[in-house]
Amino acid sequence: MKGKQMFENLHLTQKGTRALFKRVVRKITAMSPQERLQTLVRAGIYTEEGQLTEKYGGPKQPKNRKNFEDFIAQVRAKFPTAKIKTDWPEKPSGNCWLDVWLKRKHITVEWSPKRGFGFFAPDAGYGERPRDVDKSKELAFARICGLLK
Repeated sequence: MKGKQMFENLHLTQKGTRALFKRVVRKITAMSPQERLQTLVRAGIYTEEGQLTEKYGGPKQPKNRKNFEDFIAQVRAKFPTAKIKTDWPEKPSGNCWLDVWLKRKHITVEWSPKRGFGFFAPDAGYGERPRDVDKSKELAFARICGLLK
């Protein structure tokens, strides 16, 4: 059962509602911060990065953002010990950024809905363009795997 359907036939008294509320609060307070975030991510309220989703008042996202999200998920799965930071745009047409740290390596990737995945030189400064650009997430994933090994 999903969402509303699960609670359609549930008719609680005031006492039952209070008891249910107390149980939920006990469960939540027993969770680690990471478990709480993952619960909210699974519910579609927050993103993996800890931002509210668009549906819950977060910033509007590019229509083809899924491409970049899939790329990030691939990187997380391949390199579970890597520290990953993402920066999402305020405007749906803006670029997304990904920073990946693994051991002593640091990679910055800019995803543009128009240009694709841009890889920056380690010593790149503010305002510089990416050194290399891959149009597809498959090529970008192959590149990041090579750079992090």
